[in-house]
Amino acid sequence: MKNRKNKFTNEEKKDIHEKDKNHIVDSYNAACELVEKYNWYEVKCVKDDILRTIDDIHEEIFTEIKKYI
Repeated sequence: MKNRKNKFTNEEKKDIHEKDKNHIVDSYNAACELVEKYNWYEVKCVKDDILRTIDDIHEEIFTEIKKYI
């Protein structure tokens, strides 16, 4: 997290939420609880300790969505 760039601007400077590690951890934990509580589909953005590409994540999401349309 420390060396990761701002997720929106791709700049070194992080926004107020990205600077707060506790906020990030709390947000992640809240999302995990919702996935479990509502039996939502969970997209894992890291595979084998490597961040997946946007295209790879997109394909997974689209494949899942196609089941419902």
